[in-house]
Amino acid sequence: MESDSNFFSLWQLGCLVFIVIKIIVICMIEDNLRQPCWNDTDWLYVQVLSSAIESVRPKYVRECIGKRKFHLERVFSYELYYKWQRLLTHKKNNPEKLMLNAELTKHYDKLNRYKFPDLVLHGNYANREKQYLICEIKSSRNQIKGNALKKDVESLYGGVIELGYHCGIFIYLGSKVTNIVSRIRNVLHDFANYEEGRYLFIGVNGIAPHYEIL
Repeated sequence: MESDSNFFSLWQLGCLVFIVIKIIVICMIEDNLRQPCWNDTDWLYVQVLSSAIESVRPKYVRECIGKRKFHLERVFSYELYYKWQRLLTHKKNNPEKLMLNAELTKHYDKLNRYKFPDLVLHGNYANREKQYLICEIKSSRNQIKGNALKKDVESLYGGVIELGYHCGIFIYLGSKVTNIVSRIRNVLHDFANYEEGRYLFIGVNGIAPHYEIL
């Protein structure tokens, strides 16, 4: 009986720690993230995405950052798509009746090339109305070096500046975020029309997301 009691106490402690972490994350999102360039609807959709990310079970993150031969960002991406899509079916979470699409072909006129962002939240794929969120997802297991990182950030930058998306979001699967955040900022600052506050970094490690404005 005593061992059962100890196990129950540890379980309660674990639940309490989890709840505290969630509260801290929610407070951080509420206090630090909202930008002047985001209206109420922009902010709502960022919060819905945040909720979707937090609802993805840690095992899907571990699949992408563990010691495997292949880079499995799709394992996380597909699960995030599923969670996000479910939240968007609720009217209160999707007042603009937006569509969530994955790896949709986008043509960047100024770059004269096609891009395939991992996730986009928009009105539809036939025009450029109601362009809200454009996301790129990368794992720490995927060696994001030099030009490879620039291509991903360029996809977000072009989505915001040229295609009219309200926010470009870089979702990084891994625990060491300081270096990658610095590198992303450096790439963004090299672009002529970079506007601070239009980009968001979300680091996902299976515990609590890490958010930074870019």
